Amino acid sequence: MASASWAAGTSSWYVGANWSTGVVPGGVGGVDDVATLDAPGSYTVKVGNAGVTTIGSVAVNAAGATLGVALQGLNVKTALTLNSGRLLLQGALRGGTLVMNGGVMMRNDAAVLDGVRVQGTLDLSAPYSAGALTLLNYAPLTLRGATTFVAADGTSPGLL
Repeated sequence: MASASWAAGTSSWYVGANWSTGVVPGGVGGVDDVATLDAPGSYTVKVGNAGVTTIGSVAVNAAGATLGVALQGLNVKTALTLNSGRLLLQGALRGGTLVMNGGVMMRNDAAVLDGVRVQGTLDLSAPYSAGALTLLNYAPLTLRGATTFVAADGTSPGLL
């Protein structure tokens, strides 16, 4: 297991030089790796556009960081933790726990949470979000605490 921090601006996850270790987390033999986006500045890290990537965990800690998950997706063994910044879900996030400690999740019609446990508040009203979020492999779907469903036009009640 290796730990790597993002060291570059907007770029692809799959370039070793973009990481503090010089090696792509989740690459060959790296399914238990830990990746952290904590570099200063405003940037987007794109993953899932060159095949499915499997990783131990990912943390988004920088306010200016965006983790963009593309169509082929990201498999997470333990957790994707959003402490700050943004998660742009344009593909499938599979497995593990999505820990919502801060930041914003945005999505499009291709967004899928597949077997992902959500910890914290999953607010689906973020700017730049459109379309439905597909939930797969939830048995059962449990909603705890105050749950509000709002229709697409902002009126209540919405549909589940």
